[in-house]
Amino acid sequence: MTEEELLNRFRATETFQSHQKHFGFNDDSLDPVYAHLRTSTRLKTNPFREWGLTHWKTVTPKRMGDKIYLIMKKHGQPLHFRDITERINQTNFDAKKAYAPTVHNELILDERYVLVGRGIYALREWGYAPGVVSDVIVEVFKKAGRPMSRDEIVAKVLEQRLVKKGTVYLALSSQDQFVRDEDDNYSLRQSEPAA
Repeated sequence: MTEEELLNRFRATETFQSHQKHFGFNDDSLDPVYAHLRTSTRLKTNPFREWGLTHWKTVTPKRMGDKIYLIMKKHGQPLHFRDITERINQTNFDAKKAYAPTVHNELILDERYVLVGRGIYALREWGYAPGVVSDVIVEVFKKAGRPMSRDEIVAKVLEQRLVKKGTVYLALSSQDQFVRDEDDNYSLRQSEPAA
């Protein structure tokens, strides 16, 4: 949490209230609290000035995957793997330099991340599902439970993927998976019953 959040929560505790009265220190200065934070071996700030326990991966990220996660979480939206690399190096987590191929490999192998465009990744926890565009279309149909227009499908897919409309149109043209009716609505092709 931010320093302000931490201090506000601490001010609300009974411990703070009793010590403030006992030692008579000024609520606005909070010097004793700052002194404790500076000397604590259990609390620390990450490069974004957020406080937490020293053993938390979001406070002391050691592995590349943890650094990527913290960068993406702080940015709050999908990023290209080269941008992630650049931000890791600018943040100066430690003396180790990040390299784009290393970052890309980590993004591919770690299930916390989902490819949403050409080299662009998002956090799965943001609601992005893994898979190719046709997989996303299948999920759109399953959620809708009805035939949909091409524009409806494109809008829903673009919520999950950073691709061009043409990519969605191309995926919809797969006659093995999707069928278009006389009203120009699409639906999932029903699988043939087993003989």
